[in-house]
Order: sequence, then C-alpha cells, then structure tokens
Amino acid sequence: LDYRALMFMQVMGTLNNIMSHSGYEFFGPGLLRIPGLKFINTSTFHALHHRNFKVNYGLSTRVWDRFFKTEDKGYEMAFRNKKIDGT
Repeated sequence: LDYRALMFMQVMGTLNNIMSHSGYEFFGPGLLRIPGLKFINTSTFHALHHRNFKVNYGLSTRVWDRFFKTEDKGYEMAFRNKKIDGT
C-alpha cells in the first residue's frame, strides 16, 4: 500500500473516533431516509454501544450489526429523537 493511503485511513479513523465519542449528533434525522447513507454509523449509534456493550459493534457502518442482529432495536428512534436513555 502507498503511504498516502495509509495516512488517509489513519486520518479518517481518527475523525470517525472523534465524531463517535463527541456526544454531538452531526447528522439530521433525514439521514435514515437516504438509502446509501442510512447505514453509516453516527454518534448516537456509538453512544448506544457504550450504554450496552452487546450491541452496535460496527466501526463505520451498521451493515454487519444488521446482518448479525446485534443492532440496538431502539437506534433509529433514538437517532430521530436525539435522546439516549440512561446516558
């Protein structure tokens, strides 16, 4: 791999980590209506993982959590309401 690709991946991973742990939701509720984008992780998705470590394992997408049925069932409602009970 070219070093620029590795640097790009490191920067993207760091930005994703900052976004996921910020406690601020950067995306509006309309995100869930966009077919390709509805599967990206959000700060809400990751916060639900910290509330219950048995759900929401994905780092950048929800695809595998949906496939293996490990996605928190209340995620979409929490995302729309911007409210995570217990946190």
